[in-house]
Amino acid sequence: MFTQPEIKELRKDFPALNQINPKNGKPPIYLDNSCMTMKPLVVAEAEWDYNTKYPACGGHRGSYWFAEIVHEKVEATRSAIANLIKVPAAKSSEGKPLFPIIFTRNATEGLNLVAATLGLMPGETVLITDKEHNSNLCPWQEFEKRGGKVSILSTKADNTFDMPGFKALLAKDKTIKLVSVNHSSNLDGVTNPLQPIIKAVRDTEKKQARNIFVTIDGAQSLPHLTLNLGDPESPGYLDVDFYAGSIHKMLGPSGLGFLYGKPELLDCLPPYMVGGSTIYETSAYHRPVYAEWPARFEAGLQNYGGIIGAGAAVKYLSRLLPRIKAYENHLNGILSDVLMPLHEAGKIRILGPADALQRGGVLTFLAPERQEGERMRVLREKSWQHNLMYRTGHFCVDVWFSTRQDKLFPSYTPVRLSAYFYNTEAEIETAAKVIQRIFA
Repeated sequence: MFTQPEIKELRKDFPALNQINPKNGKPPIYLDNSCMTMKPLVVAEAEWDYNTKYPACGGHRGSYWFAEIVHEKVEATRSAIANLIKVPAAKSSEGKPLFPIIFTRNATEGLNLVAATLGLMPGETVLITDKEHNSNLCPWQEFEKRGGKVSILSTKADNTFDMPGFKALLAKDKTIKLVSVNHSSNLDGVTNPLQPIIKAVRDTEKKQARNIFVTIDGAQSLPHLTLNLGDPESPGYLDVDFYAGSIHKMLGPSGLGFLYGKPELLDCLPPYMVGGSTIYETSAYHRPVYAEWPARFEAGLQNYGGIIGAGAAVKYLSRLLPRIKAYENHLNGILSDVLMPLHEAGKIRILGPADALQRGGVLTFLAPERQEGERMRVLREKSWQHNLMYRTGHFCVDVWFSTRQDKLFPSYTPVRLSAYFYNTEAEIETAAKVIQRIFA
């Protein structure tokens, strides 16, 4: 875990956190990290270098100085992401290792890529949970238009994963072809037990003698957890088929994500978008022959500056990642100690388990009135006074809210505070006091 002096030093790397609001003379208290993390200076510098020193197209066709630098740095980022999630090179290109990492705009595009190319058939079922982000719901609802089915597993009363219910569904419904779940929830910070989930899927495959794919929305877990997606002999191995992530939640640029896929599956998938870079050969007289992955899935000009900035972000994050989870738990403990009595008294309703250790850096509560209510007005006013930045709304987890209406306040506003490693104890205490004074 980090000490407060260490956090003070780390915050020097984040220019956005070192500003003073001229209207009130105070720094920001940024607690919307589940949406987007702040960027360290090294990320901006990496993008600046691209834009000022070698702002050219990458790829092999530009056989000149700038293009070669861009190509090498883009592939270095691909390698860095693979190393972060412990995925080995699957093949080589021109004598260099090639990793099964596809650059996308975000985790959403990665999940859409899987939905569009996996070849799911009418009558087959995709199994998800009621806590999925719309990014892991809408692509499968589109599959329903093509004759597929979506089965939604309800989480337990404390919002944790219902393992008995999951196993029962797998055993009962032999049309389930894909399980697609989040690793960690942006609603309440709860991390799903992926190893038991995946084991249940693989056991079902053997019993029923058929294939079931596992896709994971990793947008909320990658910034907080160490992963092992490629080494079965090491602890924590997750035998997933696909894993999607968003770089803007990992200290990096927005508009950039990635999809990991097992190489043997990527070999079989058709292109998602087609055009420049995806083609091995075509002409006016015959249909295209498409390139191998990753080029087959990276159509058109890439966000080279963003990819290079992502490499700097991943390198920065990698050295801190083993210590982040414990510190986030510590901050959530401080916040929960102040707000849990309000929950117990019925003044607010904290979502998820009572134990802060199960919610990571996230505390979401329901205020017992609409946005236009008096206490919410006061919360906005006090937040402006302290530069307290949080999020309200359904956080794109519309299924959960629409199926739990009878268990919520008659009128409510969800408020989410999500901390990260650069938040201080003092910031958390300030946020807790503001909320406690308003809702007590």
